[in-house]
Formats: sequence, C-alpha cells, structure tokens
Amino acid sequence: MSQKILVVDDDANIRKLVEKVLKFKGFEVTIATNGKEALDKVDELIPDLILVDGLMPSIDGFNFSKQVKKRYKIPIIMMTAVYKQAQYKARAQEWGIDAYLTKPFHVSELMKHITALLGDDIG
Repeated sequence: MSQKILVVDDDANIRKLVEKVLKFKGFEVTIATNGKEALDKVDELIPDLILVDGLMPSIDGFNFSKQVKKRYKIPIIMMTAVYKQAQYKARAQEWGIDAYLTKPFHVSELMKHITALLGDDIG
C-alpha cells in the first residue's frame, strides 16, 4: 500500500509539479487549495505526511499546521516563499512543523525531507 501525502498550496503550478513528482515516486496524492479545505481532508484521509504552503487564503499554513498537530502526529513539511526566513522558521518549529523548504526549491531537496520523515523505503 502506498503512503498518502496531502499537498496544500494555493499556487496551481506548485501543486501540479509536486503532485506529478510524488505520483511518479509511488505516493497516493491528495490536493487541497487552502487550509480550510485541507483540514477537512486531513480528517477523512489521515495522511502519512503533509506538504503545506506557509501563506494561503482562509487558514494559513502555520495555523493549519498548529491545528493538525493538536490532533495528529502527522509529519508536516512547510513550503513557503516568505522573505524573513529566520522569523518564519522559528515560528514553524514552535508550532511543530517538521521541515521547512523555501520556494523555489529543487525536487531532490523535497525528496530528501520526505525520506527523512517517512523512511528510506519510499517510492
């Protein structure tokens, strides 16, 4: 059975690229376009890992992650293009986010974080 990853990003290009790569690696991928939609999907899917954009409409990635971590022990990788990296990385760590990627990122960097969180036997 393949591992389930929830991808949450309001940028269609990022979603499509990440989804394509993850499906190629053998993951089952579910997409959400904002934090509110993603919270519903977390409860129905209970994914093995979540990739979330930091800045989104409705519920941003930080508040989404905080809510998820209150209920589940699902690893979360934040993907964001924010400019004050140190400030946001500290906030991400405080709220239990497991890894932090600054956009643009290389696919190999993403896969390195996924492997670290899910183990070597992926994809």
